[in-house]
Amino acid sequence: MDKQFSFQGQYDFKTVSTGLYDSWSSASFFKPQKNKVPFTAILPPPNLTGTLHIGHAFEVSITDQIMRFKRLRGYGVNWIPGFDHAGIATQTKYEKLARETNPEYFQAPRKQKVKMIMDWALTQGDTIQSQIKSLGASLNWNQVNFTLSKKASQIVNDSFIQLFEQGFIYQAETLVNWDTKLNTAISNIEVINKPVDQQLYYIAYKLANNPKKRLVVATTRPETIFVDVCLFVHPKDKHYHSFVKQKVVNPLTGALMPVFTDSYVDKKFGTGVLKCTPAHDFNDFALNEKYRLPFVSCIDHNGLLNEHAKQFTGLTVSAARQQVVEFLQTQKLLVKTMPLTSNVGFSERSDTVVEPLLSKQWFVDLPKLKKALAIKKYPELIPKRFNKQVTRWLSQLKPWCISRQLIWGHPIPVWTHKQSGALHVGSTAPTDKQNYTQSTDVLDTWFSSSLWPLICLDWHKNKHFVPTDLLVTGYDILFFWVLRMTFNSYFQTKQLPFKQVLIHGLVRDAQNRKMSKSLNNGINPMDLIRDYGADATRLFLTSNHTPGDDLIFNEQKLKSAANFLNKLWNVTKYVLQLGEQAKTVPSTHLPSTLSERWIWAKLKQLIVQTTKLLDKYQLALANQALVNFIWNDFCNTFIETIKQEDTALLPQLYTTAKTVLSTAVVMLSTVTPFLAERIYQQFHSGSVMQASWPTAKAVKPPKLFADVVEAVSSLRHYKANNQLVANQNLAVVLSGKAAPVVQNYFHFNWVDLRIEVNKTPGFQIKIVDNAANNLAHLEKQRSFYLAEVQRSQAITTNPAFLKKAPPHKVKAELLKLEEYQKKLAEVNHLIAKLTKAE
Repeated sequence: MDKQFSFQGQYDFKTVSTGLYDSWSSASFFKPQKNKVPFTAILPPPNLTGTLHIGHAFEVSITDQIMRFKRLRGYGVNWIPGFDHAGIATQTKYEKLARETNPEYFQAPRKQKVKMIMDWALTQGDTIQSQIKSLGASLNWNQVNFTLSKKASQIVNDSFIQLFEQGFIYQAETLVNWDTKLNTAISNIEVINKPVDQQLYYIAYKLANNPKKRLVVATTRPETIFVDVCLFVHPKDKHYHSFVKQKVVNPLTGALMPVFTDSYVDKKFGTGVLKCTPAHDFNDFALNEKYRLPFVSCIDHNGLLNEHAKQFTGLTVSAARQQVVEFLQTQKLLVKTMPLTSNVGFSERSDTVVEPLLSKQWFVDLPKLKKALAIKKYPELIPKRFNKQVTRWLSQLKPWCISRQLIWGHPIPVWTHKQSGALHVGSTAPTDKQNYTQSTDVLDTWFSSSLWPLICLDWHKNKHFVPTDLLVTGYDILFFWVLRMTFNSYFQTKQLPFKQVLIHGLVRDAQNRKMSKSLNNGINPMDLIRDYGADATRLFLTSNHTPGDDLIFNEQKLKSAANFLNKLWNVTKYVLQLGEQAKTVPSTHLPSTLSERWIWAKLKQLIVQTTKLLDKYQLALANQALVNFIWNDFCNTFIETIKQEDTALLPQLYTTAKTVLSTAVVMLSTVTPFLAERIYQQFHSGSVMQASWPTAKAVKPPKLFADVVEAVSSLRHYKANNQLVANQNLAVVLSGKAAPVVQNYFHFNWVDLRIEVNKTPGFQIKIVDNAANNLAHLEKQRSFYLAEVQRSQAITTNPAFLKKAPPHKVKAELLKLEEYQKKLAEVNHLIAKLTKAE
């Protein structure tokens, strides 16, 4: 029992949380107990590129509620943290900083550059770790991992070597996403599609044996015509039947090109004629593989046109496009241009247009690996609807490019013989290394991330926690991370890396937009913790989590979470005061009161309900049940009845109140651990983390008191729906068996309650006409809300405010306006209803 912490004064989340996390950590509450049934989970490693974002806070809050629930249920929970070196993201972030703070970096040798990035990255890791702790996450910090540690490097190298030796890794020249600014291949997830206003150029390709005839092609990329290999038309397009198998003249090089048919062609786009440029378009490359045509590139890795572009060599893509169009115009081969808005891929890191370019890279043959592994059962996905998506992905697997032209990452363990070109693949250099050149490429971050479960669990040494029980992650990396982890883990261990995958969505802004730097709509979870506290932030995030769905950020709901915690604080104060009063009353053994029997039954129902919900990871519904019980059943009902009971009952009522409250708080500690700990320690020795999850069998509450609660609830709803205030006397006739009990327990200063005692089961409520009072009050409310709407509209339409105010203030004012308009509409509806009734 913590006698040093006081519940005097108002609720202050900062005071409540101070020192608690360190005390939990010092007591080793986050370490698993080996004598218990293990329950293991790994934290998806945050990138070492900055600070915690709202998506991390969402994921951590969800997982921590589950981990705390499992720990209370008696499992030996091991939730393992760690960080991702985040190859391209970290290198580009550091190099941007280095331009201002450390220009020496750019002249330093490679080894020194890596050390500079490492020193900075580890500092970032300390910051993120501190931020995760501020959320109250019960992670096992004695087992922190890093995807670029020595242990990780050994596992990554071993995996690469084994995959290579068994024929699942190979090197090939093929088309990849190329960042011309960073000079590296990038993954699909690092390509951001943006709508761009472009021109669609209609260009004539003359028939070789009859220059008067021509095929017109519509393209946005005339600068790649130099390396066109053929034209395609749809086999069912009758307009072009006479052109099939004939040859046309390349309008820039004069080379002859065949005309083929393929059903891939979209007859409705442009003229229905497709130019095939396999070295610069992924769809064309797929056609090229089908027809085995030659392919050549006219753009180099710096984004400049090469020698195949003749007089345009050395120009940038955009400059070449303009000059090529002008040249075609002089040759009378440009038929027309039309505006077009279409998606263009940009590099997430450099914001440069991504070029599909030919490049020699290393690949994992995922289709071949999948077939060899023959996994019969994949991890259980929650919700199940994602199984269809995974099945579709598995049927469409393509080789995975795993090499990157960076310095930050795991070096590819390959050496090439200087004369013969023979490869040496191993964790160490060949004995005659002077005759070899080591690869300067590094592995894709997703390759080391796909080994994360093996890195975290040190799988070749420790079998106790393999496979893990649960992974909580977003749907956006289900393919890029989860499936690849499944493949790599199964390849190494013949086991799945996790039994279940709980999938969450993205956190979106109030307008349902994805949060991004470009929109400047991101939310820093540290700001939420600063303004509302970790408990309120966690309660908001988990209470609005439906597996697989996005969360729409709503600050009003966050405030509601904070209001609930304030109410919980105040009721705890009341129960503690009740305990002091009970000390002055002699203890007696009296029968339980009607309200006591009711609250015990409601508590047992709550225990059964929340246990089932949390077992199914239905966090939002479990939290809703907990909040409803504490707010309505315990505070608004049971505590109100205590105030009307005989003083002689105080000792037993206090015992009931503190037991019910502390039991509910044990369950609530899964989501609001800081305040729950402070409350628990008022009634128990030790920590709430040492408590056990309560067990019970559901029982029905006493029917009579249930009717009482329903009657009181009906009156309160009437008051809320009709927007009554305390000085409005509402005339009510209440009859039935519950009527006198309502009168005994509840006193309303806004109700003129008349009781009609009869033996009718339940209760009946009759509202005596109250229209005059209501109308006067509603007219005042209409005036108030109308004024607020006008005020808010004036602000939100003021150009100066929109230009100068921070985005969060603009958003807050728009939300206010929306709320005022909603309230005004409600009041107008009630006035119309009352006026019509008159």
